[in-house]
Amino acid sequence: MLIPDYWAEAALKHRVGGKQITVRRFGWSEDSQEDAQRNADARAEDAFARVVAGEKLARREPKMAYNGAV
Repeated sequence: MLIPDYWAEAALKHRVGGKQITVRRFGWSEDSQEDAQRNADARAEDAFARVVAGEKLARREPKMAYNGAV
C-alpha cells in the first residue's frame, strides 16, 4: 500500500438558510504540502456544494488507520 507523503485538511463553514453548515475533507499529495492543501480544498468545495444541493453526505471524513494499524 502506498501512503502519500503530504496530507492536509480543509474545512468550509457557511450559513445557508439560517443554518450553519460545516464540511471537512482531507487531501493528499506525493509532491508537496501545497498540492495536498489544494486537493483538500477542492474536495471540501465539492462536498459542500453537494450538501447544499440536498445530497446526504458525511460532513466530516473519519480518520482511519491503514491495514488495521492502531
